[in-house]
Amino acid sequence: MYIMGLDASTSTIGISLLKETGELILLTHFKPRTLNNVDQHIMLLNKCEQFKVFISNLNFKNEDLKTIVVERALVSSTNINTSAMLNSYQGMLLHTLRETFPNAILELPTVDETRRLVLPELIKDKKLWNAVPSVLKGRKKNSDLKKLIVLACISNRYSDIKWTLNRNKILAKNNFDKADSVVVGLYHLIKNKLFVPEKYDIEKILSIVGKYLDYIDWIEIIKGTKIEQDVLKKYYVENLTKLNENLNIEIYI
Repeated sequence: MYIMGLDASTSTIGISLLKETGELILLTHFKPRTLNNVDQHIMLLNKCEQFKVFISNLNFKNEDLKTIVVERALVSSTNINTSAMLNSYQGMLLHTLRETFPNAILELPTVDETRRLVLPELIKDKKLWNAVPSVLKGRKKNSDLKKLIVLACISNRYSDIKWTLNRNKILAKNNFDKADSVVVGLYHLIKNKLFVPEKYDIEKILSIVGKYLDYIDWIEIIKGTKIEQDVLKKYYVENLTKLNENLNIEIYI
């Protein structure tokens, strides 16, 4: 039986599929096309229809899917219209999942619940993210840095994942959605005592994240043609920092 983890936003949906043993058998993402000049609710409904087609074509049998875990929408906006839109989208998405997988159980944990249970290395003095300094390599502990740290934590757990880079040779944004979807799927397994969680060395993880942030700063100052810069970036990643091994980065020229 399989567990599906989904990290869903209106722009990208991270999708993971795990066995009850914790084995990761599928990791992908879906980026819907956006209809222009239409009512917002029609646009969101169309995105859900696109998602239904995409997920129906994934390579597994519907009857093997036991549980779908969707991270609850974090509605932090003070804009009432934005909050309403996010809630509407999640409702549409849940309806789509119910239609597509009528026998699967739906579960909606919060982002705090999933990270607390799956990533205990982030907890200090019973507080999530207390194990991470308020500033790392000049970056404040904001949502972008947290997403990068979560990705590094998942890299420790699944060394066979290869995160892709965009044309500028930095981590593509969809990697963070995929990493979060793994956290969401593992949450169900750990909560139901199907999988024993591990606590990894947070200092080692932060060291790897720091090397990646150094790389980001470095590529801002290098000179040369794009090909020359790409050669230098590949050398930096593979020879100077070993980020291809420590962060599972897949870099091509």
